Amino acid sequence: MNIEEYIASGILENYILGNCSSQEQQEVECMSHIYPEIREELTNLEVSMENFFMEQQVAPPVDLWDAIAQEIDDEPMMAQTSASINENEADSAVIPQKKPTRIAPVISLISAVAAVFLGILYLNTTKKINTISDELSTLSAQNASMNDSLSRTVAALEFKSSLLTFVTDPASKSIYLKGIPGKYPEGNVLVAWNPTDNKVILNKGNLPQNPPDKQYQLWAIVDGTPVDLGVFDMGDQETLLEMKPVSGAAAFAITLEERGGKPTPNLEELYVLGEVG
Repeated sequence: MNIEEYIASGILENYILGNCSSQEQQEVECMSHIYPEIREELTNLEVSMENFFMEQQVAPPVDLWDAIAQEIDDEPMMAQTSASINENEADSAVIPQKKPTRIAPVISLISAVAAVFLGILYLNTTKKINTISDELSTLSAQNASMNDSLSRTVAALEFKSSLLTFVTDPASKSIYLKGIPGKYPEGNVLVAWNPTDNKVILNKGNLPQNPPDKQYQLWAIVDGTPVDLGVFDMGDQETLLEMKPVSGAAAFAITLEERGGKPTPNLEELYVLGEVG
């Protein structure tokens, strides 16, 4: 399993955000126990998200609780009502009344304020989570693209290294194809051919740029008969090309043919030719 590709897939971010299926959740938990790299990456992501949410949390207004406390202190603890029982009586009685209170409205106010605060916090947190999720998806895509580019580069370097090893192999023959007088006398192309494994490597040399509707075609002359070894363009970035294998070659030649190549060469478009020494 490729651990780097698994981490770059974005499944760890979805696991932390709760966006993955139960099967994916079990998979992440299992993989994190098997591979220390996945467990470490998962821990780093959790810490990063926790730090981000702590930095983005919204504090309630500083005067909110002072205002609520003041509202409670302003309420009378008890109201008294005096009534005259008898104007002729010497004494009068004060009858305590039921204690009025506004605690319930205050509690409702606190609940409403808390609900609004939690709503704002929820919307803000959801927005931040969506932003983080989008950023993580972008980073995952960029990481996957970089890994793909790196893989292609490594493959190209390995191919060039194998070509260099082949060209320098004592069993390989180097055939220099020279320009045809009257057509392209300054032509200079190198073909490396190994008669043991029949492998053919072409160094395109200094051939002129081919038209869009045509391609160069490499030929091997075997028992006096041209054998097709493939087509190529001078506009390609690659200088060294691995062509079709051949055995018993006595010479190599290059002609300019219609795009895709021909079964037999057009000798009027013969550019370079070289015999196997």
